[in-house]
Amino acid sequence: RAGWCEQLGRLQAEVASIRNLSYRFASLVSAGEATAELGPVAHLWWAATHQRLVEFGYLVAAALDSHVDRWYEAWLSVRAESIYGGSAQIQRNIIAERQLGLPR
Repeated sequence: RAGWCEQLGRLQAEVASIRNLSYRFASLVSAGEATAELGPVAHLWWAATHQRLVEFGYLVAAALDSHVDRWYEAWLSVRAESIYGGSAQIQRNIIAERQLGLPR
């Protein structure tokens, strides 16, 4: 249980940052500007953050012996999120090639 507050604080900061990125997306869309560059970044960031959130929930549930099965099922299903829309490796390649101009 030691360190739960620190972990929760980090997760809260990540979720707040993703929320701000979503606001940026909405702002760009409403201004008629391109959002394609933010897509792969948002996908990678959310998938990793969501996995950490669910893992934290599972650890808390296990420590409190409450709803462990539900959190374990969520932990298993959230793993697939990093594959939806392209694996993390594909997203990183898109960022490297299209945004950073790195060679293939």
